[in-house]
Amino acid sequence: GWTRKDFNAFVRGCELHGRDNIRDVAGEVEGRSEYEVARYAAAFFERYEQIDNHEKIMRRIEAGEAKIQRRIEIGHTLATKVARSKNPWLHMRINYGAQKGKLYNEEEDRFLVCMTHQLGYGAWDDLREEVRRCWLFRFDWFIKTRTTAELQRRVDVLIRLIEKENAELEEQESHAIKKRPPKSGSKTPSTVAAKRKAEATSALTKGGKRGRR
Repeated sequence: GWTRKDFNAFVRGCELHGRDNIRDVAGEVEGRSEYEVARYAAAFFERYEQIDNHEKIMRRIEAGEAKIQRRIEIGHTLATKVARSKNPWLHMRINYGAQKGKLYNEEEDRFLVCMTHQLGYGAWDDLREEVRRCWLFRFDWFIKTRTTAELQRRVDVLIRLIEKENAELEEQESHAIKKRPPKSGSKTPSTVAAKRKAEATSALTKGGKRGRR
């Protein structure tokens, strides 16, 4: 049977990886196969309301899944930003607005955005090591001495700026599409309706002429 240790490991796995990622959840439960964890998961989510403190347990799992979804959204945000530049490591511009700040320069911010996109959001230890190894910063003691927590805070600021920029660009593109005139010969609902009306009128006229012969 499943022990309390197995149960806690299962809940932790769901919190870290999401309830649908059975393979990685199984990796958190020592000594249990993926098949065993899949069967246990099916029974657990069908009858979890019978467990004491089930509301607290489900809040933990759902909070973890919300973090996973947020990381996915951040990944899309960074990918969209990076894709707008042919060489983002050198030429990507950060749209600061009124939030430029005085501590980090654009070269440092550009590196943090590109490297976070490459490593994945949350790999803060790896990001710090990449900053320390980067030849661009060999004399930049400010960026080389930032802690993982400080780098995370800066990346979070940059992500919010990029999300705002992406939203504004999407809105501009949406307005541009709405204002764009239809292509010549394209079948919009109005042109299709007009054509059908003309065909119907022509058919009635021909029918009337045949009837008068």
